[in-house]
Amino acid sequence: MPSRGDIYSTTHTGINAVNRLSVDEGGGAVVVSLSSDVSYAGVAAAWEAALNGAVGLSNAYLVTYDNDLGLVLASNNVVDWEWLDDAAAYYGFTSATTFASRGHVANTLPEGAAQCLSIACVPLDSGEQVRLSRWRHGRARSVGYGRHSLWEIDAIMTRAKYDSLVSGYCSAGVLRVYQSDDVTAYSASNPDGYVEGSVYEIGRPSALDASEAHIRASIRLAVGH
Repeated sequence: MPSRGDIYSTTHTGINAVNRLSVDEGGGAVVVSLSSDVSYAGVAAAWEAALNGAVGLSNAYLVTYDNDLGLVLASNNVVDWEWLDDAAAYYGFTSATTFASRGHVANTLPEGAAQCLSIACVPLDSGEQVRLSRWRHGRARSVGYGRHSLWEIDAIMTRAKYDSLVSGYCSAGVLRVYQSDDVTAYSASNPDGYVEGSVYEIGRPSALDASEAHIRASIRLAVGH
């Protein structure tokens, strides 16, 4: 984690929708939030640090990922957990709350990340050729602009993960796409590194089999120079 074919959204601390967790160790609820913006690839470590450093909490906390990139929160003592706002779906929980438990475990595909069966990243146009453009998906709007290069992300994933991708936070904003197990950024000297940019466009999906169990998705990212 991360691995080849993972697509991650960005958690913004200025938007409380996915940034608040309430924990009650028995002395009253303490609301914990992340201290800085972070790619979904780093949210487990960020939440672990926030929980262990929170004023009013004394337990030892461990946060990891499950097999589908949902979060697994663990405490050495029983606590009440509650994701606030819209954070539950973002991190892979169908229920925002777990009471009197040492663990709070994701049980569905998270809206904040997507695992793909395969992925390819190809640069398309330099920033000098990219005009100002806006793309809207539901209530989310993504803006591509000059001094960026357009990259084509060709991804194959299950239908369930595609549905989660286009309905969640990976359909707009800043995405980080891992081409390989290399956890450093792409550069001319590091072509296997991750590509990070703003969603410019999501193309029409195509089914790879009659059952439509697997989908090919095309995502264009505006990657800053």
